[in-house]
Amino acid sequence: MKGKLIVVIALFLAIIVAAVFYFTKTENTFFKDTSLYTAVPVSVPVFIEVSSIKSIPVKNAVIEQFSGLEKIGRVTGWIQNLDSIIKENSEIQNSLRSEPFIVALGYMGEKNLTPLIILKAESNNRQQSLGNLARALYPETENTYNEIDYTGYKITSVTTSNNVNVLNYCFTSGLYLASSNLVLVQQSLLQLTESGISGNPGFIKLNKAVESQPDISIYLNQRLYPDIITEWVNSASIEAVNEFGENTRRNHYRSIQSFKKYASWSQLGAVIKNHDLIFKGKTVANDSLNQFLAVFNGQLPVRSQAENVLPGNTSFFTSYTFSNKKLLFEKIERYNALGETFYKREDLIRKIELDFKIKFKNKFQSLVKNEMIVANTNIPADPVNKTTLFLLELDNKSKAEKQLDTMLMNYAQRKEITVEDLKTTISVNDKTDFTIFEFPFPSFPGIWLGKPFSGAQAKYGIFYKDFLVFCNTEEGLQDYLYELNENNTLSKNPRYQRVKGNSDSKSNINTYVNAGRNLNMMNELFNSETTKKINKNKTLARKILALNWQVSSGKEIFTNTISVSFDDGKTDVEENTESKGSKVATGKVENTGDRQTTWQCRIGNALITKPVFTVNHLERENREIIVQDKSNKLHQISNDGTIRWSIELEGPVMSEIFQIDYLANGKLQYLFSTKNKLYIVDRNGVNLENFPVTFPSPATNGVNVLDYDNNRIYRYFVACSDKKIYAYDKEGKLMTGWNFEGTKTAVTTPVQHFRIGGKDYIAFKDKHKIYIQNRKGEPVAKTSAEFENSRNPLMLSIGGKPKIVATDTKGTIYYIDFDGNYTEMKVGKFGSNHFFKTDDLNGDNKPEFIFTNGKELTVTDENGTVLFTQKFANTIQNEPNIYRFGPKQKKIGVVDAKASRIYLFDITGQPHPGFPLQGATEFSIGKLTQKSDKLNLIVGSKGGNLYNYTLD
Repeated sequence: MKGKLIVVIALFLAIIVAAVFYFTKTENTFFKDTSLYTAVPVSVPVFIEVSSIKSIPVKNAVIEQFSGLEKIGRVTGWIQNLDSIIKENSEIQNSLRSEPFIVALGYMGEKNLTPLIILKAESNNRQQSLGNLARALYPETENTYNEIDYTGYKITSVTTSNNVNVLNYCFTSGLYLASSNLVLVQQSLLQLTESGISGNPGFIKLNKAVESQPDISIYLNQRLYPDIITEWVNSASIEAVNEFGENTRRNHYRSIQSFKKYASWSQLGAVIKNHDLIFKGKTVANDSLNQFLAVFNGQLPVRSQAENVLPGNTSFFTSYTFSNKKLLFEKIERYNALGETFYKREDLIRKIELDFKIKFKNKFQSLVKNEMIVANTNIPADPVNKTTLFLLELDNKSKAEKQLDTMLMNYAQRKEITVEDLKTTISVNDKTDFTIFEFPFPSFPGIWLGKPFSGAQAKYGIFYKDFLVFCNTEEGLQDYLYELNENNTLSKNPRYQRVKGNSDSKSNINTYVNAGRNLNMMNELFNSETTKKINKNKTLARKILALNWQVSSGKEIFTNTISVSFDDGKTDVEENTESKGSKVATGKVENTGDRQTTWQCRIGNALITKPVFTVNHLERENREIIVQDKSNKLHQISNDGTIRWSIELEGPVMSEIFQIDYLANGKLQYLFSTKNKLYIVDRNGVNLENFPVTFPSPATNGVNVLDYDNNRIYRYFVACSDKKIYAYDKEGKLMTGWNFEGTKTAVTTPVQHFRIGGKDYIAFKDKHKIYIQNRKGEPVAKTSAEFENSRNPLMLSIGGKPKIVATDTKGTIYYIDFDGNYTEMKVGKFGSNHFFKTDDLNGDNKPEFIFTNGKELTVTDENGTVLFTQKFANTIQNEPNIYRFGPKQKKIGVVDAKASRIYLFDITGQPHPGFPLQGATEFSIGKLTQKSDKLNLIVGSKGGNLYNYTLD
């Protein structure tokens, strides 16, 4: 039911929205008149009871957002027109605007849901008013009115000049019945002579349980309404082979059909707040009919711990909480015993028990306390590779650990392997180790508990706090541990907080869906026609933030609370910090990271370098990625996320990773340096002849590559701890033509090359001095500027006379021209560990200054006027990066590594759509294939994954 619940919830709400859209509670008291129910055809899957037409808030902000959709716009426009006609036409009783009515939705024609209106019309005046209303909507000058006799009933049929039947209505038994479909009116008339829903035991019980009647009530016939959902669902099966060697099929269409056994009837009252749609109501389920929800009969509502043990990037979860586990498991067994798959289930359980040498069901039932959770976290472009979790709250953790060890030892003995072969120890940080065990029966959640948990694959497990946590991949489990260790839990997710605020504190079933994070499930869940419609309106789809559905038990009567939150412009944002200037722009930062990765590549260790796009010289339209992890392995990853090779280096890469054409034949190599060596490796990770070169002394900065005349005669410059600057020729030999005596203190930033007016300048700096040399290492300019240099590299100014730009440890900006003259500018107070960049962000040939200092980003113009500031949760530990999006648009990238969040801002401080994203390293933006019209963002995670996001 995991996949089933996602579809049912999403589509069930869509039906409600399409049919009656959003309704709100008013001051009026609704008089419950059950006589209207007698005319509802028993074949109708859904009907809506409305207190009055004037209670429909068609001017609501959310409705206006979605009014661009054809059907919704048509419905809201029709309601407004109808209300206007009633108010303005003296021949129509104005009281019609306050009358309750029923809208029954029946299937007619090619599975089209068609409304049937049922309204009280006992008096001649009321009937005359309704007749006048019909003629006002469909004037007799443009339409033909005919009387039809149907088994003694007189039906008025209205047809347009194009012979389209637009309305059929009938007065009988004090009721007014109207529909655009004649057959639906006829079905309603026949229903008046037969026992209908008003005589249905489940419906009677439901009606008695409804404590108060809101302005809008939706009634669902649980046996019929899944037929509505299946019209939109993908009927194709997803095939796989399980651990028993059996072919399995998952089919969402059949899963929705099986939802007919969920319960008998449901009633939901609709209430709208500003941007939240809330349904509260009752559901009836019966043990004797073997309806699934009756499994929870006899349970008291319990507070769920899901929000505290699931990560913030959770896309979906369903939690079962229960006060009496013995009773619950007895009812689950009884429910399964009467199901179609009972014997198959028992056979699989026997196979598990044979290998574990235990009573499998009894053992796991004894471990559980009062909660079981199934969840999805990351859903990539191919949802088959989504990450699934299965969690059991433990009654006694130490006892559970011993019992699981016994199971694994018994299994290992039977398979003639060691139990250590099934275990791996990982370090989440320097202090915390976890043992991950491989579980031999990943399908057991679905086998044991049935369809609600069949989507979980328990291939790997760990004990985390008082929970036993399973995941379908080892990498997913490691990511889970990293997120939880950083306290990045679902409870802190703004979308979850929104829907939780409208939910109850305790329940027995709780389902949460983050709508944005589930968009990659579209092709799997929906048929092609539905998928096309969603893709066409994806911008509107993203305005649906999240949904939370709770069910709480009673004696055959269950309470529902469903909360849907829509974009209010605030939920996923946090305002920028206080302004530092009179006209500082205040941007907004989305705070969810709800965009899904296109692919993930498991590196295994945390990444320590910025992922770099490199050219594949064999297929120049494609790009590859180079990155290093903390074990000092350098990896090349293809554009589909596959690791092509990994090589072990003697230390971390200190420089940029350059691509050069060493052999001048169009084939490219990678050049970079570590503390002790200069490397050049080919595209396959093989060292070129004579490389690596060992430096005379440990390097204090990263190497830089100079190609003075763009003729592929390369020079490599590096500073070492002996305070000398070394220049190497293309073959890695020290250049005899370079003569530089040395610096006073260590050079920690790259040696820079500037060509100004046809002359070459080699510039670098130590702690207190800036050196401007020629190709031979001789000084060509001396400056009297004396200041303590910051850790930031030298840069070239933008616009005007070329100058070197540097900052001191207090953030003062120094301009030094190539004659040695200098000026200084103070734009703010910054600490000694600030980062600084300068660039032209908007194409006006004027520089902007970008500072990060502690937890704050500050951007100013060339005069020092602050354009915007932004505070982050943690100290920024990496320099900001600048990304080009067009000839007049560059954006600023910042990473909050501790929070695993990356940010992208324009010059006004506005975030790029969908940001922040998950990531813990500096990131690169570009095209992995040049034929694509989309940009890719590549970033590393704390858990050792490389993420590929596709940007809008």
